[in-house]
Amino acid sequence: MKDFIGQLDGFFKQVTDYLHPIGKFYVKFQLIFRVLVTAILLSDVWSSLKCDTKQLACEEMCENRFRPITFKKLWELELFFMVITTGMFIVVKWSNHKLHKKFLKKRDAKSQNNNQNSGLAQKTGLVALKSQRLKMHTVTVKNKVVEQSNLIDLGYLLMLMIRLSGELWFTYLERQLGTHQTGKECSVLNFNLDCLLIPEKVSCKTNIRETEEKAISEIFYNPDPLEACDKQEYEVPCYIPKSWMRQKAVVFMHFVLVIGILLTLAELVGVIHRRVQRILKKRRAIQRENIGLLTSSSYVEPEETYQHRV
Repeated sequence: MKDFIGQLDGFFKQVTDYLHPIGKFYVKFQLIFRVLVTAILLSDVWSSLKCDTKQLACEEMCENRFRPITFKKLWELELFFMVITTGMFIVVKWSNHKLHKKFLKKRDAKSQNNNQNSGLAQKTGLVALKSQRLKMHTVTVKNKVVEQSNLIDLGYLLMLMIRLSGELWFTYLERQLGTHQTGKECSVLNFNLDCLLIPEKVSCKTNIRETEEKAISEIFYNPDPLEACDKQEYEVPCYIPKSWMRQKAVVFMHFVLVIGILLTLAELVGVIHRRVQRILKKRRAIQRENIGLLTSSSYVEPEETYQHRV
């Protein structure tokens, strides 16, 4: 477990220097709650259903219907998705590093050869033009040189938008799975979490009545008869071990996901604000430079013309 946490921490350290302060907090927040809490505190609350039946394979099939996917697996998918989106940004960072390194190499070659080699000069010009378009530059962050460019900014924004859309989708999945297991719906407007309150007893439906009043999941609901439990006319009563602990764990991790969404939104707004401020600062600098040029280029009558008039 320690080796896994160390590898995951090293993975995220590759992009730490490029992240917004909110993004750095987001990474630590996710590592603490999705790795440490789920692996240590919530590792022993996922027991199988206990059903009141002796029919062969009925209990196992009720387990399949009740949990098409477990909440624990869903949380692992959320962590995996976060790692994938960060990996996408690492690819952008690596591409930016290669372009920056290539530009520096060509620039040094140009200064050494003084453009005597026309082919080298042409290649150097193309790389310089590409570098100018990407606006490559370096900044110092905590005594470390960090390579920045428009490619990094675009990749960062793209990562945040993909991560935000994924987190919203996982929020929907968690609520749909909760509705499937509890038969209750969650209200988004009132932030009602009834669908996540896992009960102690559930009914394994062997045949679906037309007058079924329970809420049905749009994703996980299966209307087919449960043939493995065909001796029970309508339902098999099943009980969930450690249901109280499981209920609190599901609600807690749902709040972790919601807080992650808020952090991603705040990070996205912060990155856009920083980018806009940088553009406005550059425009103000250009305006001041233009005003200075206009002031210094005011018209002065030549001395020869003045003497000629006299």
